Amino acid sequence: MPQRQPVGIIDIGSNSVRLVIYSGRHRAPSPIFNEKVMAGLGTALRETGRLNDSSQKRALAALERYRLLLKHMRVRQVQVVATAAVRDARNGAQFVREVEKIGLDGIVGAARLSPDGRAVAAYVWDEKFGTNDVWVHDLSRRLSLRLTLGVDDEQTPVWSADGARIFFRGDQFGPPDLWTIPSSSPGRESLLFRRNGVQHPDDVSPDGRFLVFTEWSRKTNGDLWLLPLAEGAQPTPLEQGPYYEAGARFSPDGHSLAYVSGEAGTLEIYVRPLEGSGERIRVSATGGRMPRWRRDGKELFYVAPNGDLMATPIRPGTRPEPGNPSVLFRLEGDVRDYDVDAAGQRFLVDLAPTERAPIGVIVNWPALAGPASAP
Repeated sequence: MPQRQPVGIIDIGSNSVRLVIYSGRHRAPSPIFNEKVMAGLGTALRETGRLNDSSQKRALAALERYRLLLKHMRVRQVQVVATAAVRDARNGAQFVREVEKIGLDGIVGAARLSPDGRAVAAYVWDEKFGTNDVWVHDLSRRLSLRLTLGVDDEQTPVWSADGARIFFRGDQFGPPDLWTIPSSSPGRESLLFRRNGVQHPDDVSPDGRFLVFTEWSRKTNGDLWLLPLAEGAQPTPLEQGPYYEAGARFSPDGHSLAYVSGEAGTLEIYVRPLEGSGERIRVSATGGRMPRWRRDGKELFYVAPNGDLMATPIRPGTRPEPGNPSVLFRLEGDVRDYDVDAAGQRFLVDLAPTERAPIGVIVNWPALAGPASAP
């Protein structure tokens, strides 16, 4: 049965702005992410006939956050609907124009350098089937090898510590599960781990013993789990709660994790010990995503909200101590994904086009839907 690419629905209502992401089979999609921000666009609308400024700011801030979340979760299809408050307000059309300026970028790539730096694993969009496949590109020979050969959707490849295997997410059985495949043997993928929700591989520990992954389910908005790479092993939770947590990377010594969390109300970078319940240390000051370690563990890179690539000095150890972040270099465009070589000197960066694809906001959607059919 055909699988549904993840679809995001943003509902701009009179009281709240909500994002719901659906995945699974076309005839029975399942919600895998659900977040609501109380913006209060309809506050005092009856008295003034206008959307007040503070409510608009809250709504636009929520939409910008949703754009980053959709990018991080690699959702291509997004539909935005606005209800009566926006339609009826005298300044509703102006607000819609501000929403459209936010834009959404298509998400492709997720390029990852191999442990020896000689190859790149990425997923590639297949226009014929409307799905992605995992490929490996040999940098020295300039040859590409397609690993997944079916019509299902496979994304976000992650190398094993020795480079012999690749882990990825695939939707062969519905909402994506964790799969693995030899890095030089097309068509030989096998299921690694499956359960309800969406599992998304993030990184493999330097000793090759563990896979850290993000899971989205109906109950939570993103949790981090640790899966031992041994037959029959079950995962244990690392970060599990009401906040968005995702995108983890092991430190080079394997003692710590860097990851993204929405605990502070914005997406920020944190570092925590791998084992136990030690202190979580916030690294970023004004937002961040996509943490990446330098191979010696003495520097942590991440992307700031404006697209700058940041570098933070780190004192390695069982309790890493971050210094002050600084701009490593500025990029013209939005960073969709990137990776860094062992020396921290070369960066593989996937940039979005400088012109964002606009959001189309459907304001009078009940009229477009037409009259309800009789039962």
